[in-house]
Amino acid sequence: MRNKTILISGVGIAGPTLAYWLKAAGFVPTLVERAPSLRTGGYVIDFWGLGYDTAERMGLKSEINRVGYHVGELRIVDDRGNRLTGFGTKVFDEIDWRAFCDPDAQ
Repeated sequence: MRNKTILISGVGIAGPTLAYWLKAAGFVPTLVERAPSLRTGGYVIDFWGLGYDTAERMGLKSEINRVGYHVGELRIVDDRGNRLTGFGTKVFDEIDWRAFCDPDAQ
């Protein structure tokens, strides 16, 4: 392959992650974003198991833990915000997330 340049549209979580891995594989990624500026806030939605595994493989896990948003409990609440039930997030550390992505994982 002669031309290894790649254009990635979107600087959310997926775009920079894709750029990281493509660059590691020898490609030259360029990221573009139509938003006028970077977001200054957001939520850590579904950043469990595989997200942390990927961050660790990218060498980012310790920095994410240092500055990150730490969730101790997942709660189910009613329409007034009263806790109905919930569980600690440590349970996610016990899950082998590969089983969800790789049917051959043991």
